[in-house]
Amino acid sequence: MVVYYISPTQLPYYIEEHLGLDPKYIGISMSVSALCYGFFSLSYRYIIKFLSIKTIYVLTLFIVSCSFLLLFLVDSFFTVLIALALLGMGGGIMLVNNTAYLFSICPENARSRAYGILASCIFLGQFLSPIISQPIVRQMGLVDAFLIWSIVIFIVCIVFLFLKQKPRIN
Repeated sequence: MVVYYISPTQLPYYIEEHLGLDPKYIGISMSVSALCYGFFSLSYRYIIKFLSIKTIYVLTLFIVSCSFLLLFLVDSFFTVLIALALLGMGGGIMLVNNTAYLFSICPENARSRAYGILASCIFLGQFLSPIISQPIVRQMGLVDAFLIWSIVIFIVCIVFLFLKQKPRIN
């Protein structure tokens, strides 16, 4: 969640100051991310039929990494829309995948407590996002920070490739 919430805290500055666009474009871009987030969250039940939980993590991390790489490489509003659509897609699928994974490894009597911890982690990520991202932006600049986030997420993606998936509890 730290990474997902970089977009609403940092991209308004990128759109207005770096691209030189009016504030109305900020709202348009944020809505693209939110729409994709919602649409792909609802599409999870179809995705899980074809892919494992681990594969979904790897793919969504790769997609989110690519979204930040796009923001680093190309300076256009159209690219921002594509990047935010990818970010929303990856974030929406990953959010539901987190719950699916959690419920697959937790016994039934511990699921509500486990989900409460997951929800707390999500809110903590939202809170920590600007605290973590702002020093990086100040030190390196916003565009270069996109590259850093892309690399970090890609490294996490590679780590997920080598993790073993825990067996499901029926």
